[in-house]
Amino acid sequence: PHVFEKNKTVLNAEEVKKQWNQNKITKSGLEKLHDAMKLSPILASQKIGNFSNGIGFDWENAQQVLLKVDEELQEVKEALQQNNSKEHVAEEIGDLLFSTIQLARHCDLSADYCLNASNKKFQKRFEELYK
Repeated sequence: PHVFEKNKTVLNAEEVKKQWNQNKITKSGLEKLHDAMKLSPILASQKIGNFSNGIGFDWENAQQVLLKVDEELQEVKEALQQNNSKEHVAEEIGDLLFSTIQLARHCDLSADYCLNASNKKFQKRFEELYK
């Protein structure tokens, strides 16, 4: 748009990037987010994270995401300590799960794979107790 619009204004490099990202959000972003919601919740969260990364709306590294996970865990603790409604606790746990999935993504891991491995580990330990 900054090249082909008739009534264009001169933009610097940062403004061009911002405009480009904004256009990506408005033209295809909502469709991508809508499509992601048709997937399993874990895969949808990973797709949302990948999309957000593509438009520059993401954490820079895993350490930053880990801080967010810590923050979300604290919010879950507070919601439970304050005996908040079940809906509020569910919202906070959802935020924690979303952040944890983003942490896996930043570590180049599939959250689905990680969870499946933990499920298998639990199953193995449980079976060992009752053999």
